[in-house]
Amino acid sequence: MAHVRYIPNRFADEIYIGSNDEITLLDCLTTFAYEHLEFNKALLGKKVCIYVNGENIHPDKWCGYDIKSNDIIEVTHTLEGGNSAIIQAVLGIALIAAGVALYFTGPVGWGMWSTGLTLMGASLLLGATIAYFFAPSMPKEPGGEETPSYSWDGPRTSISTDTPIALVYGKNLIGGNLVNFRLWSQDNDNWADMLIALCEGEIHGIRNEDDDATLLTDETVYRYISETGSHTVSGFYDILNPPASPSSPNPYIKINDSLLSSYSDVKWMMYRGTNSQDISGFRAINTVYPYSHRLTRAWSVTYTTNDDINEFSVIVEAPSGLYRVDNDGEVHPEEVSFQIHYKLNSSPTWIPMPFSRCTTHASEEECWYGLRGETKTTQRRTITVDGLATGTYDIQVRRRDDPSTGGGKSLTSENTAYVTSITETIYKDLDYPNTAVLSISMRASNQISGTFPNVLSLIEGRKVSVPNLGGDRQFEDYYWTGTGNQFRRLSDDGGLVEWNGSSYITQYTSNPAYCLRDLLTNTRFGLGDFVLSTDLDDDTINLTAKKQWQKHDTSYHKHELNIVIDKQASPSSVLQSFALAGRMIIFWSGGYIKFKYLEDEAPVQLFNMSNILQGSFSAGFVAQSEIPNIVEAQFASEDDDYVMDTREIMVEAEITADKPPRRKTISFLGITNEAQLLREAKYAINSAWLCNKTVEFKAAIDAVHCEPGDLVLFQHDVTNWGYGGRVISGTTNSIVIDTESVNII
Repeated sequence: MAHVRYIPNRFADEIYIGSNDEITLLDCLTTFAYEHLEFNKALLGKKVCIYVNGENIHPDKWCGYDIKSNDIIEVTHTLEGGNSAIIQAVLGIALIAAGVALYFTGPVGWGMWSTGLTLMGASLLLGATIAYFFAPSMPKEPGGEETPSYSWDGPRTSISTDTPIALVYGKNLIGGNLVNFRLWSQDNDNWADMLIALCEGEIHGIRNEDDDATLLTDETVYRYISETGSHTVSGFYDILNPPASPSSPNPYIKINDSLLSSYSDVKWMMYRGTNSQDISGFRAINTVYPYSHRLTRAWSVTYTTNDDINEFSVIVEAPSGLYRVDNDGEVHPEEVSFQIHYKLNSSPTWIPMPFSRCTTHASEEECWYGLRGETKTTQRRTITVDGLATGTYDIQVRRRDDPSTGGGKSLTSENTAYVTSITETIYKDLDYPNTAVLSISMRASNQISGTFPNVLSLIEGRKVSVPNLGGDRQFEDYYWTGTGNQFRRLSDDGGLVEWNGSSYITQYTSNPAYCLRDLLTNTRFGLGDFVLSTDLDDDTINLTAKKQWQKHDTSYHKHELNIVIDKQASPSSVLQSFALAGRMIIFWSGGYIKFKYLEDEAPVQLFNMSNILQGSFSAGFVAQSEIPNIVEAQFASEDDDYVMDTREIMVEAEITADKPPRRKTISFLGITNEAQLLREAKYAINSAWLCNKTVEFKAAIDAVHCEPGDLVLFQHDVTNWGYGGRVISGTTNSIVIDTESVNII
C-alpha cells in the first residue's frame, strides 16, 4: 500500500494524506484529490514536484507510473525548474466532491446571455492531457508557424527526413513526404520515379480532376497518361511500352502547379494505406553516384560499388554532342561504341553484358553498345543490369572505337564520351503498412527540371467508424433531418433512411465528432494508449455528430472537418482545431468522455440563493478594451488550392463609431469552406461580446445536476440578479420562499 504526503514547502511540516493501493500514480493522486478537498485546493493551478521514494518523477510519466507496495509519494510546490508541472493540467481534476467550484465561461450562441449562462465547467482528462478551457474572450490560436500543408505559398512536398507522416481527416490537398526517388535515362530522355508517402491510412482515395468524384485504386490497377489521354491497366507494366487499355478519368494530382493530365508519358498509382498492402514494381532503393571519367580505348574505367547491390545502371554521355563535318561542310553522324563487363568483387572472372542486350555483336565476347548522333547537344545512354545476386560488384567500361579517328575533338569531328554516373540499386520488399502512398513514373525531359518537383494530390482522408446506413450508402453523402435517427441524401433530399442506432461501418467522412473519436482511440497516432473506446459516451458523441451533420445549403453539411496534422502538437492544440470546426466541447463526466454541441437550448437547472453556499459567490467582468472588435480568421481555402488566406469579421457598430481596432487572429485549420469559416468566425466574435461575465461559486454536490456545456439559470442577491430562494409552500397565485413571499401574476 502506497503512502502519500503533502509538503506545502520544503521548510514546512509534511501533511500525511493517507494510504492507497491504487496501481498508478495518476489513480492514486486522483483518488486523494477527490477525498481531500483541502489537498485539492492546495494543488489547484499550482506547479508541483512529485517524488516517489525520493526520486523526482518527470510529469510525462505521472500518468503511467506504476505504484508499488510501501512506496512513499511526496507532493511539494516548486517555484521554477526541475521536473514540475501544474497538477490540474496533468490530472484533469474535475468536479471535486462536495463544494465543487464551477466556472462559467464562453463561447456560447448569440443572445444566450439573456436566458442564462453556459456551464463549461472542468476540463477533459485525456491521458496526460493539458486542461482544455475556452477563454471567455476567444478561442486560442493553435500555433502560428508554417508547415508543409499550411503555408501562405500553398501546400508542398516535403523532402526533409524529420517531417512526420501527415494525418488527414476530410478532403485536403497534400504534398506528402518523399520516401524514394530515382532519376534514370533511356537514350536521350531522362525519366523520374517518385514514391511519396501521402498520409496515414487507410484513406478513401484521390479525387478526380474535376473534383466531383473519387478515384479509388487498388494494388492491381495502374494508370498512365499519354498523348491519347488517361488509361487504366491491370497489373504491372513497363512505362516505356504501355499496353492498349481502356480510358480512365484524370486524377487531381498537380506537379509544379500543373495538372498531371497536362504531362505525357506518366504512370501513377495510389495505395490507400492498408495494413497488408503490397507495393509491386517499386521495390528498388536507388543511390546515384556521380562518376565523371572519360572513355578511351587505351584503358578501361573500373568502378567498385559502395554497397551490396542487386542492380546497377551506367550512364554514358557525349556532352558536346556527336557529329562529323567533311571537307565539303556536310554534317554526318558520329558514333561512340563501348563495352561493359562486371563481376563479383570476390570473383576473378569478368562477365560480359547479356548477349541479348547488345547493340551489335560478333560474339558474346564482342558485345558492345553504341551512342550515335548528328547533333551538338548532349547525347546520353543508360545501360542497366538487373537481377544480380546480392553482393559487391566491380564494373568495367571500355571504349571500343578510337576517339582519335576522324580527328577526335577537332574542327571536323566531335565524339568525346564520359561515364557520368553509376546508380546502385538494392531490392527490398517495400509495403509501408498503414501509409497511403503515391507512386509516379514519368518522362522528365522537357517536362520537369531543376529541383525536386512539388507534387500535390487532392485526397479524401482517413476512413473512420460511422453509422451504417445500410447497403452501399455512404454516410458522407447523407445529412441528418433533425428527427430521431433519420437521414436523407445531401444531393437531392431523397432516399430517406433510418439508422438503427447501434451498427457502425468504416467509411470516409468529414464529420468532426466521428473523426475526433477516431483520433482519441487510435493507438498508432492518437491517444488510444490512454483512451479506450469504453471510456467514450456514445450517446453524446452520436448526438453531437448528428447536429453537426444537418444540412446547411444544397451541398454542404453544417460542420465539416478538413484538416491535416503534419507536425508534432500538444493534445490541447489539436483538440481545439477539431472543436472549432465542429462547434463542440469535450469533457469528462460520470466516468465517461462526453461530447457537447454548443447551441441555444433550454436551461437544465437553476442556481440561486438556496443552493449556492454562503460566501462562495464571486463575479468577474471582461473589460471592453480586451474584447476584439475585429477577428482575422485564417484558413486553407479550398477555392484556391488550399493556400492559407484570411477573412475579416468585424463589429459594425464599433467600426461605425470610429473605435480603435482591437484585432484577434484565429487559425481555423480544420475549415476549408469559406461559408463555414465566416459562420464560425462570427460565432467567435459574438461569443466574445455576449459572454463577457464570469461567475464562480460553490454548491453542494446534490445541487449539481448540470454538465459542461449545459445552459443554466442563475440568481443572486449580491448583484441584484432577480429574486430567489427555496420554495417552502405555495397556492394557486402565490409561493412562499425561505426569504419572502412572492405573488404570481
